[in-house]
Amino acid sequence: MDTAASSGAVVTLPIVRQVTSSPAAVTTPEALLGPVRRSLYRDAEGRRDETTQVVWFQGPGLYVDLRRPAGLHPPRPDLTGLTGPAGLATAPAPVLRWLGAHEGFAGTFTVTGDLARWDRLVDLQPPAGVPDEGRLHWDGTTLVEVGVHSAYVEHWHPEPAPVADAAAVRLRERGSGRPGVLVRVGARFGVARGRAAPLPPGARLTALLLRADAQERAALLDCEVALGRIDPDGRWVVEMSTLPYREGDDLAPVDAGDRFTTCDVGTAGPLVRTWDVVRREGTTLLPAPGGHRSDETAAAPTQRQPAPDQQTAADHEIAADHQMAGERDAAQ
Repeated sequence: MDTAASSGAVVTLPIVRQVTSSPAAVTTPEALLGPVRRSLYRDAEGRRDETTQVVWFQGPGLYVDLRRPAGLHPPRPDLTGLTGPAGLATAPAPVLRWLGAHEGFAGTFTVTGDLARWDRLVDLQPPAGVPDEGRLHWDGTTLVEVGVHSAYVEHWHPEPAPVADAAAVRLRERGSGRPGVLVRVGARFGVARGRAAPLPPGARLTALLLRADAQERAALLDCEVALGRIDPDGRWVVEMSTLPYREGDDLAPVDAGDRFTTCDVGTAGPLVRTWDVVRREGTTLLPAPGGHRSDETAAAPTQRQPAPDQQTAADHEIAADHQMAGERDAAQ
C-alpha cells in the first residue's frame, strides 16, 4: 500500500474489499475484516523495514490505515502540557518531528483481479501525486503486495478468524465540508477526519510543520487518524491516534439516520462534530452497550496521556502481533 512498479507476480488470487469487475479478485473485503498487520516492507534497493507498526483496518469497503514509524515507538518525546490543537501547535521541534513522521489515511479499497487500489478520502501527509495501487497474491497465509508505481514489496497478515459483524460510514462535516470515515469491526474501530482543505502535493508534513508559524501548525495538525475499542459499557475509547492528546478519549458517536455526531477536542476545548452521512456499509454501526463482550475486548486505557516511557494497551498488542507476524515470515 505505497505505490511502485510491479516486479514479477507469483500466484494471483482474490484480495480484499469491493470487487468491481472480472477477472476474479485475489480476495474479498469480507476475508480481511478488522486489522491487517504488516510484517515487512522492502524497497527496490533491498532495504527492509520490519519494525514500523502498521495497521490496515478493513471494513466492508471503507478502511482506515495508521502507521507508527520505526525508531519512534515506543520512545516518544515529552508531551506534558501539550493538550489540544493549540498545545501541539506551540510544541518544540522534537515533538513536531515526531508528529510529522506519522502516517495515516482512510478511504475506499477496491480490487480488480490482482490489482488493488486504496483511494484516500483522508490523508495525514500531503498527497504523493500518484495512485496508491499494488498487485496482490497469497503466499500461504501471507498476503503479498507488489508496488505498481514504485518498486516495493509488503507482507500483510489478516486476522486468522475475521469477525463477521462489520459496518462503516463515509461522512462529511456540516459547515466545514471536511471528509470523515468511521469503520467498526466487532468491538474495534478505526476513525479518520480530514482537514477543511487538503494539503497540496509536495513536502512531507514534518517539513511543513517546522517552517510554519503556530496558526499554520494548528491548521496542519487539524487532521486525525485513530484506532480504538468499544468497552463493555459502550464507550468508544481511542487507543492510538496521530493526535496523542486524544488517546483515552471517548469518541461517543451518535447515529441519527442522516445525521451523525462525534466528540472531539478543538482549539477552544471539547466539542461535538456534526456530520452528514454520505454512504453506509455493512451491519448496524452502533452496537448495543455490552454487545461485544469477548476476549478481543481489552480494558480501556485509564490515562489520556501515557508517560514518555509507557505504551498503551493497543501498542503492546500490536507489538506482540507484529512479532508473531515476523516469525511467520521467517518460517516461510
